[in-house]
Amino acid sequence: MARFKDYYKVLRLDPSAEIEVIEAAFRKLSRKYHPDVNKDPDAEEKYKEITEAYFVLKDPIKRKKYDEEYHKFKGSDQASKDTVIEKPKPTVDKSYILFNDVTPGEIKTDYFIINNTGGDYENVYVEVQTPNSWLKITGINSLDPNQSDELPLRVELEANADEWGRNYTEYIVVKLDGEEIKIRVELNTKIRTWKQSSFNKKILIPIIVLTLLFLIFFPIGVYYSSNQSSKQEGESISQETTVSNSTVQEDASDEETAEMKTTLTYPEDINFPNYTGYINDYVGLLDYDSKSKLEALTSKIERETGSEIAVAIVESLQGITIEEYAARLFEKWGIGKEKQDNGILIIICTEGEVGNRPLRIEVGYGLEGVISDFEARLIIDETIVPNFGEGNFYEGLYNAIIIIANEIYEEEGLEPIGSAEDGLIKIIVLNGEGTARIATSVTNILDDYFNSVEETVVMLEPRSADNFNYTQTKITVSTSQEGINEIAQKIQERLGVGVIEYSDNNVDNVDISIIIGSDYTK
Repeated sequence: MARFKDYYKVLRLDPSAEIEVIEAAFRKLSRKYHPDVNKDPDAEEKYKEITEAYFVLKDPIKRKKYDEEYHKFKGSDQASKDTVIEKPKPTVDKSYILFNDVTPGEIKTDYFIINNTGGDYENVYVEVQTPNSWLKITGINSLDPNQSDELPLRVELEANADEWGRNYTEYIVVKLDGEEIKIRVELNTKIRTWKQSSFNKKILIPIIVLTLLFLIFFPIGVYYSSNQSSKQEGESISQETTVSNSTVQEDASDEETAEMKTTLTYPEDINFPNYTGYINDYVGLLDYDSKSKLEALTSKIERETGSEIAVAIVESLQGITIEEYAARLFEKWGIGKEKQDNGILIIICTEGEVGNRPLRIEVGYGLEGVISDFEARLIIDETIVPNFGEGNFYEGLYNAIIIIANEIYEEEGLEPIGSAEDGLIKIIVLNGEGTARIATSVTNILDDYFNSVEETVVMLEPRSADNFNYTQTKITVSTSQEGINEIAQKIQERLGVGVIEYSDNNVDNVDISIIIGSDYTK
């Protein structure tokens, strides 16, 4: 008897998921396991399984039939064993790390590897348990740039303590979703010896010598001073004016010195900009319309979730690192609610060469379980940087904010605010008379053609339009979306047929609609 396949588990869905959620899950997983992108030996088989599950669950008739079998399966003894979703199980190659015999101020480094020996997971979370600790995480990187999963990860550590003869203890928290393990880290500093003491023989000997000299010459000085006192009394009147003038000059000099001191600047005295709203563009990267749209979006997010997302676009970091600048600006602005620390700062600096400019997403402590450092880096690398590289500054920020917001909304149990696909070109394929079921095939062809490497378009669920009976395929452009004409021409080239038309009649609310004609089947 063939083993029943749990398609909901394959797509990581709840059985009550709507078609939009199913489509989103399929797009996410199919991109991850597509054989052209993922070189893992099991990727092709996984991709086939994902595709098979999607084509059953997206079809209302097939899904209804499948659900009948699914509920029977869930009620059987076998289901109680086979459908238990295994929790992820985080593992590390080191459960205890020791830095021993360390000189205060000396920097020590080490690393550990995170892996998973349990079920599927969504989020990886790594942090030092105590904020502002002597222990810091300096890097989180994949072991192999071509690995299909986020794990395994190599986590780099740096330890630096400043007190002699002390034992320091800290913990690193590693979570896969809700499953947690901790790594104990200890650091022992050296006990300070006589030679290492600031009060040693080199200082003590001169002090003894000076003390002896004082005891010998002090009495002589007192005697000499008393004999000279009468002479000094006669001269004191004439000296008063000189002393007075000298005092005035010294006071003036002290004032000048004090004034000079107040004008001195230090590298740590950074001139941080003032907070002007959710979107703070100090270099004019965004036009007025783009900034207004992003302001409206971030305002809506805070109103509905309480979490604040702010953007800062600055010209210079003024000599400090992006990490330090972001942390200090985050603190200065007080992003998020004070007791909840639920703010996020996206900071972009325009100094440096294009493609190598500093970017960072600073996450408040209260949201670190929602957006991990790893996820923040992915958003930068896969969303912000590609868009910025093409000059699409609004799209890069909009999509990044949507991705972050949807994670927050999910954590709060709310419906997603939107999709990062909102900035993509939406296409629907319609079945004309005599070309039934062709639309599904064309949809898959175009999806693979445009989205095999990077998502360029959104292919909506095809539908029938039997009232049309075209001998020639129609490619109808209904919006002025950027790059729309180029996409229409590529569709024409890929299908090998079709005429491009323009129309305001946009009943499907898409950018391009395609009605398959009989010329495509010839």
